[in-house]
Amino acid sequence: KILPFVKIVNKIASTHYPEFVDQIILCNAPSVFSFLWGLASPILDPVTREKVKIFSYSKKETEKLHQQLIKNIGAENLPKEFGGQSDIQIPEPNPGKKKSDYY
Repeated sequence: KILPFVKIVNKIASTHYPEFVDQIILCNAPSVFSFLWGLASPILDPVTREKVKIFSYSKKETEKLHQQLIKNIGAENLPKEFGGQSDIQIPEPNPGKKKSDYY
């Protein structure tokens, strides 16, 4: 059921929004998502496939994520807590919860 849906969404997106997204970076993706991406990605246009980067939650993947973010954003713009050099403080999304509760 999911593959026909992915094909339709891909067709609509590539026809009407061919360059709408430069890159999609998924952080801390569950392993099941990587598995599903492996099934769905072969039917996507190669250009679209290259725009999607998936990183799971592991030390090795976190390092690869930091390298990708530095490549896209630049170390000087990336907060230190995400592997960059910027002293910028990211505001808490919800009072009473720490950012670490989200990742």
